Amino acid sequence: MQMTIERRCRGVLPHYFADGVLWATRGNRWVQSADLGASFQEVARLVDGSQRAFSKLRAIDRFAHITPFAVVPTRDGAVAFAGRGLSRWQRGSDRFVPMDGPVDFRPMRRGVCAATDGSVYVGEYRHNGGELRTTQRAAVHIWRLDGDCWTTAWRFPEDTVRHVHAVIEHPARPGTFFVCTGDTNAESVVWLTTDAFETLTPWQAGGQQTRTCDLVFLDDALIWGIDSPLETSGICRVAGMDGPVERLCDTPGPIYYGGRNEAGHVWFGTSVEPGPSVVTDRVHLYASTDGGRCFADVFSRRADRTPQLSSILFPRGTVPGTAVVLSLRATWRWEGQMVVARIDA
Repeated sequence: MQMTIERRCRGVLPHYFADGVLWATRGNRWVQSADLGASFQEVARLVDGSQRAFSKLRAIDRFAHITPFAVVPTRDGAVAFAGRGLSRWQRGSDRFVPMDGPVDFRPMRRGVCAATDGSVYVGEYRHNGGELRTTQRAAVHIWRLDGDCWTTAWRFPEDTVRHVHAVIEHPARPGTFFVCTGDTNAESVVWLTTDAFETLTPWQAGGQQTRTCDLVFLDDALIWGIDSPLETSGICRVAGMDGPVERLCDTPGPIYYGGRNEAGHVWFGTSVEPGPSVVTDRVHLYASTDGGRCFADVFSRRADRTPQLSSILFPRGTVPGTAVVLSLRATWRWEGQMVVARIDA
């Protein structure tokens, strides 16, 4: 199995697919592409004033976080999450407008969930005592945005979890949400709610094996990558919703995110960060063309020498056809580039 690269798009961060159209940010521009990055149409601008100039300089923006790290669709447009706060775009407008809210942190990419009922959920992601729990944890919240109104969907009590990695709605079961938390063994749980967060119960609690930042759903299975710099990471699979956890393979570094396409190909990307289980200075893409049963290492790039963690990012939604769409972060010479490729069995 190998991956063939078709094009590289400089400065493009893909956020999601909607009806086969890719929505992305490119410098200070909110853009869309109906041909997988062969061409882009500008829809709106992200920031104004002095920030507009800095947003065009990737060397500055990658550390200042002026442009959004995550953008999710809403019924009337999109909500963007950047290091400097929240903003909203409404269809027909040519600008993102700053908005108020309790989110004064930068969530993880899958820590923001645009639900089918029109609401947006945001899981808190903070330092909160460090990975090894050197101090007592503060309470951790999941916030819900309905229109212009923010409420608390769920509150993890003090000293319960460090932070939220992901809030994900099951694509075939509207109203069923999974919440992924970390980072110690007791805190690394995949939680489940089917009653709009009236209750939240553990679905999988297996220590570092269930420390994850993303879930990929197939017709007959649910798959995730392990995000652990402490123990050997890998890829796990559960048949249906109640099968046993099957570990499919090990990986040389923690996995943050994954994705899939219409052909049923599945992939996950590893990161480079400090930790005893990280045994490479390269990010790797592990892919499967047999419905998420057998994974192979099909692509890698060396991390650059900045203090930023190196990783592979993927857009939300299902990628059209047999394509793979990814973005490389803190990687040598390919930093900040969107890559469109194909996987050959």
